[in-house]
Amino acid sequence: MSGRAAERLVLGTISGGAGGDSESDLALATGLILQMDRELGLGRNGDGWLGPADIHRLTEEEKQRVRAKLGQAMNHAAKLLTPHIDQLDEVAAALIEIRELHGAAMRRLIAEPDRETTLSRS
Repeated sequence: MSGRAAERLVLGTISGGAGGDSESDLALATGLILQMDRELGLGRNGDGWLGPADIHRLTEEEKQRVRAKLGQAMNHAAKLLTPHIDQLDEVAAALIEIRELHGAAMRRLIAEPDRETTLSRS
């Protein structure tokens, strides 16, 4: 959800990048919320195990609960990211320019004061 929150903070809108097929970040986050409620004993059903959810047979109440939980996660991610908006803008600019940032390059970009030099070394 942090990627979607970052898109909203930087771009003012959300792209479809996190969504898509059943292996997408959004699908995995949705599945985790359903697992917490139905299988892991961490949600609405307390210690009850109700088995895996069939995404196509969710009640409207379950759908609303999932949407609310995803919204809460996105709001929490936005609160964590907002104090770092300047770095987030720089990461977004770097991604637009060079398309990919991997571990070490990303760490250098957000950790060093002279970030333009960092990008040229990546």
